[in-house]
Amino acid sequence: MRPGERGRQGGFGGRGAMPPAPTHSRPCSPDDLSCTLQPVVRLNDRSPPLSPRMGGGRGECGECGGAPPEPGKVRKARRTTPPGVAALVKLSPIPQNDIIEREVEVGDTLSPGREADTADRTRNEDVGDVGVVVVSTLASPDDSTTTTTLTTATSVDWLPDELLIAVFALLPNHTLIVMVPTVCRRWRDICHTMHSVRLDLCALPPTSAIRLHTHTPRAIECLAGLAARFPSAVAVVLREWGGLTDDGVIALASALPNLTSADFTMCQQLTDRGFVALAMHCHRLTNVNFSCCGQMTDATTLALTTNCPGLSSVNFTICKRLTDQSVAALAAHCRSLTSVDFSWCAQMSTAALTALATHCPPLTSVNFTACDKLVDAHVIEFVSRCTRLLSIDFSWCTHLTNASVVAIAENCPRLTTVNFTSCEKLTDNAIVKLAEHCPRLTSVIMGYCVNLTDASVSALAEHCPRLVFVDFQGCSRLSDRIVETLAWNCPLLVHIDFLGCRVHADCMQVLLKQCPLLTTANGITGWRKPASP
Repeated sequence: MRPGERGRQGGFGGRGAMPPAPTHSRPCSPDDLSCTLQPVVRLNDRSPPLSPRMGGGRGECGECGGAPPEPGKVRKARRTTPPGVAALVKLSPIPQNDIIEREVEVGDTLSPGREADTADRTRNEDVGDVGVVVVSTLASPDDSTTTTTLTTATSVDWLPDELLIAVFALLPNHTLIVMVPTVCRRWRDICHTMHSVRLDLCALPPTSAIRLHTHTPRAIECLAGLAARFPSAVAVVLREWGGLTDDGVIALASALPNLTSADFTMCQQLTDRGFVALAMHCHRLTNVNFSCCGQMTDATTLALTTNCPGLSSVNFTICKRLTDQSVAALAAHCRSLTSVDFSWCAQMSTAALTALATHCPPLTSVNFTACDKLVDAHVIEFVSRCTRLLSIDFSWCTHLTNASVVAIAENCPRLTTVNFTSCEKLTDNAIVKLAEHCPRLTSVIMGYCVNLTDASVSALAEHCPRLVFVDFQGCSRLSDRIVETLAWNCPLLVHIDFLGCRVHADCMQVLLKQCPLLTTANGITGWRKPASP
C-alpha cells in the first residue's frame, strides 16, 4: 500500500478506521498556520534517525520538503518505502499501559475502539483513546530489528464535523463569516452545511471596502461571495448599510434561498425592485424589518403577501408611501401575523385596523405610532377581536380618548407594554381602569398626557407590582408623593422618567433603598446612577 492511502478495510483499522493525517503539496513554513502536519511518534528509542533523502529529516518536512515548524507546531513525517513491508510493533497506548503487538504495513490505521482482526497478535482489543496511523517501516540490514514510524490523531482535523459545527456556532459573527471559510477546504465545506446561521454583516467594520463602496460591482460580487459561503443561512442583517442598492439585495437573495429573517433597516437607497426580488427568491421569510426604507411602496408588500404567506412579523416604520392597501393585503394572505409595526406611516387609516381585526386575531403586538387618522370606534372594534395582545403602541394618535383605553383594558388583560404618549385627551379614569384590568404590565409610557394626576400613578403602583419601565415625562400635575408610592410597591423598577413634573430630590433616598435595580431616574434633582459593585 502506498504512503498516504487509507488503511485497508481488512487491516488494523477495520471498518470506520481513522484515515491518515491529511497531506498537502505546497511548501510549509514556520509561519504557515494552515499546515496540518502531525508529530512523529517513534516506537523504539534506539532506532536511527530518519534519513534526509527519505524525507522527514531534521531540515525538511516529510511531505513537502519545507522548513521545519517551530516548537509547539504540528508536523508529520512519511517515508518512501516499498509497500507490503511488515513489522511487529509494540504500542504503549494512551492512556493505557498495556503493550499491544501487531503486524502492520505502511498506510495501516490503528484506530481507537476497534477490534483486532484475526491476523493481529494482541493482548488488548483496542489501542486506547488516541488513533495511530502507520507511516513507515524500515528493517535493519540484518533484519534483526524493525523501526516503525507512526502519527497520532491529535490535530483538530480529526474532530468530527458535528463537533466543529458546534464550535463554529459559538464564534463571533465576523470571525465565522470572514475567517473560518478561508482556513481550509474542509472548514469551507462545513460552512456550506451549517444551518441556523445568522449573517450579521453589520459586524463588518464600517471602514471596510465592502461597506464603503457597496454600490460598486466588485463590492456586490464580494457580498454575494460572503453569502455563498453559507447557502443554508436563515437570517441576514444589513442594518444601516446606506450604500446598499437593489443589485446587492438581489445578489443576496439569489445566494440565500432559505432565509427566514431579513433586516434592512435604514437602507434608504433600496426600492421595490430589490424587495420584490427578495420576496420572489426567499419564500420562507417569516420576519422582515424594512424600517426607514422610505422609497418602498405597496408593491413590496403585495409581493411579500404573494410569495411569503408564512410572515409572522413585519416592521415598516417610517415607510410613508405605504397605504391601507398594504395592511389589507398582509392581513388577507398572512394569517400567521403576530407583530405589525406601521409607526409613522401617516397614510394609515381606520381601514387598516378593520382588516387586521377581521383576519389576524392571533396578533400579540401592534404599533401605529403617529397614525393620527385612527379614532375610537375602530380601535374598540380591533381590540374586541384581537384579545391576545401583549404590546400596544398608539402614541401620538391624538384623536383617541378614554373609550379606547377602557376597551383595551377590558379586552386585553395580558398586556405587558402600553404607550399612549401625547394622547392628550386621556384622563385618570382610563389609566385606573387599565391598571385594574392589566396587572401584568411591566412598561407604561404616558408622556405628555397632561391631564393625568397622582391617581393614575398610584393605581398603577397598587395593581401592577411588576413595573420595570415608567415614563410620565411632561405630566406636570404629578407630585413627589407618587414617586415614593412607586418605590414602595414596585421594587423591580429600572427606569423612571418624571422630567417636567413637580418631583424633587427628597424621594431619592427611598428610591435607592427600595429599588436596587434602578439605573435611570430622569427628572429627579440630584439623581446619580449608582456605581457598579
